[in-house]
Amino acid sequence: MIALSTDNVDEAKKKIDHFITTTITMYQFQGNEEQVKEAFAHYPIEPQIGDFYFYKEKNGGFDYFIALFKQDENKLYTFEWHQ
Repeated sequence: MIALSTDNVDEAKKKIDHFITTTITMYQFQGNEEQVKEAFAHYPIEPQIGDFYFYKEKNGGFDYFIALFKQDENKLYTFEWHQ
């Protein structure tokens, strides 16, 4: 994992926002995206300077894994996507 700084915090935000947006879009096809939107709104995940971040992709970016350790919350968030 790498420490987030002013140089890379935007990259982490972009990757996590992409995961959230893609997840909501997938649930739109099933007609229940509102529940997913509410879950992400209820538990906002905002990378900040000083947090720790990991990103690994395979298959041209179609499969990826993200980990975000939030220092202030003492929590590890993981995001996994496979197509």
